[in-house]
Amino acid sequence: MNSRYKTLRYGLATIAVFFPVLLVVGGRISGIPVQDSMSAYYFASCSDLETPAMRVWVIGLLFSIGILLVIYRGFSNKENLALNFAGICAIGVAYFPMPWGCLEDCPTVSMHYVSAVLLFVSIAYVCVFCANETLSLISDEMRCHYYYIKYRSIGTVMILSPVVALTLTFLINEPGKYILLIECIGIWTFAYFWWTKSQELSESEAEFHALSCTRNT
Repeated sequence: MNSRYKTLRYGLATIAVFFPVLLVVGGRISGIPVQDSMSAYYFASCSDLETPAMRVWVIGLLFSIGILLVIYRGFSNKENLALNFAGICAIGVAYFPMPWGCLEDCPTVSMHYVSAVLLFVSIAYVCVFCANETLSLISDEMRCHYYYIKYRSIGTVMILSPVVALTLTFLINEPGKYILLIECIGIWTFAYFWWTKSQELSESEAEFHALSCTRNT
């Protein structure tokens, strides 16, 4: 059981790390120039007559992240609910594509943007409000404080990434050169969270204690 959850964590980190790389590289191979955002790869094609080459990748990767988040069992009920909600939001990002081709008529708020923001906020919530549940099991106070600061930093970046991206989208006429980079920072921070979580759980042995308690009840 412990190894299965560890595999899920590293799986989430790996998918998140390669998500933007696959879109950019795969797009270039398909003749698609670098897009203004990751979401734009849902629609982008090298001609108006072609089915968007990267659409399947966008949907598949987002659904994979969503399903893994739902499958993963949090250490507490509130962490588990937050991760389940994040998984649903990840699927929502894929299910509700960004507004496209509407020019000045594009809606200010859409389910795509709402789902994306809530996904990052949910993970930030786990970082800030659920970390102490396992950090308390680390006997070394310095290591405990180290992870505490790291989780707070990750949570801050997870909140700021979508907020900054949306602010630039609405306030700057040509935000494209910034949005993709900010989205990459956000999703790579998401990957770093899961890598950090695996390192921390190895030190706290939280999953071992949880499984022991389950077997003894």
